Amino acid sequence: MNIRKNIVKLAVASTLAVAFTACSDDSTPTIPTIQPPSAEVPVTDPTVTDPTVTDPTVTDPSATIPGAVDPSVTDPSATIPGVTDPVVNDPTAVVPGATDPVVNDPSTVVPGTTDVVPSTPTVTDPTPTTPTTPTTPTTPTTPSTGAGFELWDATAGDTQIPTGDAKAGYWYSYDDVSSKGKSTITWAAEAGDEYDEKSVAPVIKECGGLEGSYTLVKGENEYAPFVGVGFDIAMTGTADYSSYGGICIEYQSSSEIKVEIGFGEKGDKAIGYANPTATLDPKATATAVDVSWDEFGPPWTGADEVANPEKKLAALKFKFTGDDGDTGTFKITKIGPKGACK
Repeated sequence: MNIRKNIVKLAVASTLAVAFTACSDDSTPTIPTIQPPSAEVPVTDPTVTDPTVTDPTVTDPSATIPGAVDPSVTDPSATIPGVTDPVVNDPTAVVPGATDPVVNDPSTVVPGTTDVVPSTPTVTDPTPTTPTTPTTPTTPTTPSTGAGFELWDATAGDTQIPTGDAKAGYWYSYDDVSSKGKSTITWAAEAGDEYDEKSVAPVIKECGGLEGSYTLVKGENEYAPFVGVGFDIAMTGTADYSSYGGICIEYQSSSEIKVEIGFGEKGDKAIGYANPTATLDPKATATAVDVSWDEFGPPWTGADEVANPEKKLAALKFKFTGDDGDTGTFKITKIGPKGACK
């Protein structure tokens, strides 16, 4: 039983030895260990009276290999004990205390000689290294926020305006009811869908634009009555639309439209709802116009001007206002960056 176990162990050990050899790095050659002969046979050099001295004039390098025949020696069976082959390319395989004069290692000397081959000095290339030119960072061509504002064309059946925010860009309506007014909007087609009873998407699809009529009723509102439509540009925070130069709009309306820049509920309240405003003239037929950012200003005399409102947009609104009892119609078919509607 023990004999069988020993045989198995030897077999496993043999397998591991083979696996280790196969996985070793072949880039470093293995230097064989040269075993000295078990018996030294003195060599008699016929040209030297002292047979213990190796003949330095022997031209055949194999004469220094243990067991090799020296053609200059009459006795071919004689070998030089403990001497390595001077033509072996591995300079580390030398006899202790002796080196081959043709090997590039100059630190060793052949016994009985003073011939030392000087080493060749390492030459350093004086050519300086060319420094790597640093990469110039690419300047972004679109704003860091607000990128993605594109033309909305209702005639193509689009119901969401591409503002750069995938959750924004949906049309909504507003009025003066919260201010105790009673103004209303009546849509040209039935509004509402399975998700939102106030959705105007069905109106846009059926009419080829956001189309409706309105009636202004002051009620107990201390200010002028109003209604309006609009869309959010950013659902959280604001967007920088300064790179677009302004907006374009294709519309028709029986009365003026006040285009307002919204900053969000907190932002609007902070400026006393004096939102920067531009005015669109009445148009009897669909007309595309551009509105530059510098056309937006205070909505009434004495209101403070907001600097660079285009860099902090949260919404765009289109307001209809007038006297108690006024009515009107409107239709908006395109919205986009300045110059895109024509």
